[in-house]
Amino acid sequence: LIIPIGGGGLIGGMAHYLDQINSSVELLGVEPLGADSFTKSLENNGAVRIHKVDTIADSLGAPMAMEFSFNIAKKRVGQVEKVTDDEIRKAMITIRERLGFIVEPACATSLAGLQERYKKKCEGKKVGISLKPKSKIELIEKHIEQVDLILIMSVEPGFGGQKFMPEVLDKTKKIKQLIDKKKLKTEIEID
Repeated sequence: LIIPIGGGGLIGGMAHYLDQINSSVELLGVEPLGADSFTKSLENNGAVRIHKVDTIADSLGAPMAMEFSFNIAKKRVGQVEKVTDDEIRKAMITIRERLGFIVEPACATSLAGLQERYKKKCEGKKVGISLKPKSKIELIEKHIEQVDLILIMSVEPGFGGQKFMPEVLDKTKKIKQLIDKKKLKTEIEID
């Protein structure tokens, strides 16, 4: 799992979650070269502040790793790599050309890490796509042969206490029919 790093909250949260479920998933981090507070914190074995932030991925431009998140993440994160702004731009272009999405730089940082730093490490690994309840199946249809798992969210992410959205059952059925029609071995999970 390749996670973009700013202040460390997302990767710290993922590290904690993966520990809680006893997962063997390897957790990898990627951060902009011009905002490398997490890498510097790892080098110093403690959360540090950097003096200058210079990256197009401004939402990852935290001037410091947050101590609480850093202390959780450092125990679980297997590796952190830095990517340049040019590598992030290249990943943004790839996302636009292959998926038709226009994304902000932070969104493309994980792909930049995959394309430039983690490519060999990730060869042969399983690939998954997550669909929110309102996401249309057509978004993944042309890429379905390239994934091993489709995770269908049964609630909108980020809001606790929601009820199961029964309309995802119809979406699940349609995705299963598509998988069967193409004779794929793609797995489906509902969260």
